[in-house]
Amino acid sequence: MNPTRLILLLSIVAPLLQAAKPVPHWLGYDDANETATFVKEFRCDSIPVPAEITGVADFCQLEILVNGSKLAKIHPFDSRFRIDCGESFRAGMNRIEVIVEPSEGPSAFYLELGLKRASGTIDSVVTDSSWREKGGNRVIDRGEVDPR
Repeated sequence: MNPTRLILLLSIVAPLLQAAKPVPHWLGYDDANETATFVKEFRCDSIPVPAEITGVADFCQLEILVNGSKLAKIHPFDSRFRIDCGESFRAGMNRIEVIVEPSEGPSAFYLELGLKRASGTIDSVVTDSSWREKGGNRVIDRGEVDPR
C-alpha cells in the first residue's frame, strides 16, 4: 500500500479506535417518596489528583459522600455543580455514596467523576445502571444525559 494512503487511513481510523468517554445517565428509583442511597465502588491504580465531580440534582437534594466522608450537599434546582475532590480519593478501592432526598416531581440525578492519573489520562466514573441502591430500591436508568 502507498505510504501516503496508509497515513491518511490511519488518521481517519485512529480516533475511532480510541475508547469513547462514558456518558452519564439520569438515575431515579422505584420509591420516589423515600430517601434513597446510591452506591458505586471502583478501584484507582494511584492517587488521582486532580479529581472533580460534576452533575445535576433534578427535583431532589443530594448529599455526596466519598469513602465515608461528606463531600457536599446539593439542593434541589441548583444549577450544574462542580466539586473539586482530589484529596478525597485514594489508591485502591473507593466508594461514592449519594443520599437522595426527593422533592415534588420526578426525582433524578446524574454525576460524572473525572480522575486524572499521573500519566495525564483521565478516567471517568459516571452514573449508569451499574450503580446500586443501598436500601433495596430498584434503580431506574432514565437514559443518557444530553451533553448540551
